[in-house]
Amino acid sequence: MNTKEGYLKFNCVWEDASFDFPDNLFETINPWRNKLHEKGLVGCNSEGIGYGNVSIKTSDGRFIITGTATGHKKTLSKNDYALITGYNISENRVFCTGRTRASAETMSHAAVYESNGTITSVIHIHQLQLWNNLKGVLPTTDAAIEYGTPQMAFEIMRLFKETGVSRQGIFVMGGHEEGIISFGKNLDEAGKVILEYFKSLGK
Repeated sequence: MNTKEGYLKFNCVWEDASFDFPDNLFETINPWRNKLHEKGLVGCNSEGIGYGNVSIKTSDGRFIITGTATGHKKTLSKNDYALITGYNISENRVFCTGRTRASAETMSHAAVYESNGTITSVIHIHQLQLWNNLKGVLPTTDAAIEYGTPQMAFEIMRLFKETGVSRQGIFVMGGHEEGIISFGKNLDEAGKVILEYFKSLGK
């Protein structure tokens, strides 16, 4: 699938089936997704296109991510998440299981997890003012590289190799207007980074 902004750009091999979603993981990720949605950092724009997503690693090293086209929902159920069972960045291919397909930003989340094995949680938000304030100040991906592509995934890996992004826990997607990604050893850590910067706007 290689479609317009807000929708899947990778080749998605999707198994439409329920998966084992432990309650403790759901009860960790869903409140954070709801909090970000309430603040408008994850949601749906006036054209009906969803933005932002959250993911969390499972005990076996795979990860669960909010599904595509779920941004309009105030709160999510387990059926609104997908389990990423595999991926190949070079081939632009993602394998997932769930009642919904994986988010369009799945490859970027995968690149973060692959770059630092201590990371268990990733948050991708949209906030234009914050994006403008932080672009070029925090580690920032090349503005020429489009979101949701293998090139973006490789660019994220470059940031981890060449900058102090692992210590900062956050970076800006230079070629994805409004896009900012935070991460951490848990969702509280990843969320705190985002909300601290968000507070700087007086929100």
